Amino acid sequence: MRVFTRKKGQVVTLKILDAGDAFGDIALFNNTPRMASVDAVRDSQLLKLTAGGLEQLTAKHPDLSTEFMRALATSLSQMYADFH
Repeated sequence: MRVFTRKKGQVVTLKILDAGDAFGDIALFNNTPRMASVDAVRDSQLLKLTAGGLEQLTAKHPDLSTEFMRALATSLSQMYADFH
């Protein structure tokens, strides 16, 4: 998957994701629009998780909350490192 944005009409690739990587995680937690777009650069299988689905999943399996927060922190740290 390719993560990209548009600046002054130009497409700017931000990152190429590997198998198992997630995207849209920040928007999932704070219900805001995504900051970038994603498209497939090769055949891919995706799993969609909605905010409601995440709530149900973590209610049934509270230990997953820690894992999701750890993944979100990792994603934010990487995003910060990529831009600075």
